[in-house]
Amino acid sequence: MLRSKFIAGLLILCAVGLFMRLASVKPEPPADAKNEQGRPAPDLTFKAGAPVLNAKKLSELQGHVVIVDFWATWCGPCRMSIPELAKLYTKYKDRGFIVIGVSVDDANTQSQIPDTSKELGINYPIVLANDLKGDVASYSTGSIPSLYLIDKKGKIRFQQDGYDPNGSLDDQVKGLLDEQ
Repeated sequence: MLRSKFIAGLLILCAVGLFMRLASVKPEPPADAKNEQGRPAPDLTFKAGAPVLNAKKLSELQGHVVIVDFWATWCGPCRMSIPELAKLYTKYKDRGFIVIGVSVDDANTQSQIPDTSKELGINYPIVLANDLKGDVASYSTGSIPSLYLIDKKGKIRFQQDGYDPNGSLDDQVKGLLDEQ
């Protein structure tokens, strides 16, 4: 009896370990979703009334340096990166820099967006991923935060999955703003 309980417990531990291992594996993004420096940013259409500088599409923001940041209210690394994005936006918005926060929150957590925005100091437009039309799947990497830095010509120049507190995003944004 004791031996069968031990074996059952061992099997449960193995199953839990296997589940945890499989749950932590990030799926490989499709080949066309992988970042290639300089590839055109897939176009996105914003829902009518979305506060993105009166643009209806991401492509209409050419001439600006744009960050598209996929995040969620419940994501710890997102909550760490957002205040830095808000500071960057404040620092460079008068030079043509735009940050668009794309919330991937579902119906269960969307109600938390206004409070989270206030708490984290979000001062840039937020759109819901579910409200976007276009090639949204091309931006999917299977993790958040997922950030895309787009140059004035509409090309992706940098892509980052996760939060990097030692990153050089400020230098990259400034460099793209300085490009002719």
